[in-house]
Amino acid sequence: MPIADLTPDARAELAWLENIYVSAGYAGPGHIVRQILPAGYPAYLRILPAFARTGDETDLRSWASLAERLGLEIHPETCHLTLARADVATGPRQWTTESSRLRPREQRALCGILAGVSGASDVYFGYDVSADAAGGIPHLVVAAPLDGLDELRKRVDDEVGIESGPDYWMPRGHAWVVCSDHDLTSTYVACGEEVARAIFAHPDLEALSVTPETRIDFGADPS
Repeated sequence: MPIADLTPDARAELAWLENIYVSAGYAGPGHIVRQILPAGYPAYLRILPAFARTGDETDLRSWASLAERLGLEIHPETCHLTLARADVATGPRQWTTESSRLRPREQRALCGILAGVSGASDVYFGYDVSADAAGGIPHLVVAAPLDGLDELRKRVDDEVGIESGPDYWMPRGHAWVVCSDHDLTSTYVACGEEVARAIFAHPDLEALSVTPETRIDFGADPS
């Protein structure tokens, strides 16, 4: 079956995702967590994809360690641009992070935690759900195993032409929801307390606790 052909289950999951944007009821300023994640979860987290040394994607540094070196403090609404500007102020730019997509070791860590909750069966991945205009590309939801995410990305790119994403990951029943919106530089998670504790405790993940009202846009951090 072509990947763009939605099954009835996938169509229902897509409608559920699209309703998040309809039901958020927020007019600004900026954007907040409940515009991209559903209400009613015990915990909301922001996962920070590590900074990489310019020219060397294997040399990674956490937001917290970079902020400490630059004399800054990390908070739930810290923007990557704040750290980037401070980095440039010390000389040639050394560290970058520009995508909400988790780096390979971060993705493996998160997938391992989530699989412990939902099992190894397929979960749903949503593409371009948050896009106002996707260049004629329809919104898409595809079922695939968590450990097959990289293969799914390649197939979606080859068959549909969507290079970024997926924007959303979620299992049947929505025990957790992951949002890696292509316009953001962090991944946001709605989940239970047990999943939240596991994420905070994992050495390969850097996460902050947020609320549904936490700002997520780049203008949130005034520093």
